[in-house]
Amino acid sequence: MYAKKAKIILPQSGVLYGFDFTKGDLVAPHGEGLTPHVRLMVAGEKQDVFNYDKTLTLSFSKNDGIVQYDSGVSVKESKFKFPYLAPENGYHNILEKHERRWQKEVGYSYDHGLEGDYHRFQLGYAFRVNSEVDKDGDLISANYGKIYGEFAAYLHGTNTPSLSDGQAMVVFTYSYNPVANERSLEFDVKKNLFGRLPSEISVSEP
Repeated sequence: MYAKKAKIILPQSGVLYGFDFTKGDLVAPHGEGLTPHVRLMVAGEKQDVFNYDKTLTLSFSKNDGIVQYDSGVSVKESKFKFPYLAPENGYHNILEKHERRWQKEVGYSYDHGLEGDYHRFQLGYAFRVNSEVDKDGDLISANYGKIYGEFAAYLHGTNTPSLSDGQAMVVFTYSYNPVANERSLEFDVKKNLFGRLPSEISVSEP
């Protein structure tokens, strides 16, 4: 599998950019990617670290998509492991994660936009790309992968010195199986197809 802790700078907030799982980069001309397996966008506004309103959008091609797993246990408890196989159905073409935080003169409010209990550990996601169907709409070929935990999205502003004005950033950890129709989500940490990566972007979990 290809596995990486991706830290993707988007040239402009509010714009969808294609991302290639096999290259771990945006597609050309913004990166070295060739195939837009998923399109990413961060939109919204940020005044400072206490006042922002942002939405992360993942958009997949027709017949592709993503499905969320929830371990249903507290972060203080043992974490469930991913299912061995990606599901055969239940994928959604669009995923949106909304996060809003604001602090007025009196009071404080935070809307994390996540389903269920915010204090519960999100196991992650499975995704399906490169889907091909026959004339009856039945799936005949696809590639699968997983996202470890949650996504993080950032807009230019206070405490984001790595971003220039107008830029945004998406951070997530993934593994991608390039073998068609292989639904296994298990990753051998000794056989990363990216080769040996720097520690800050390498994946050590199966």
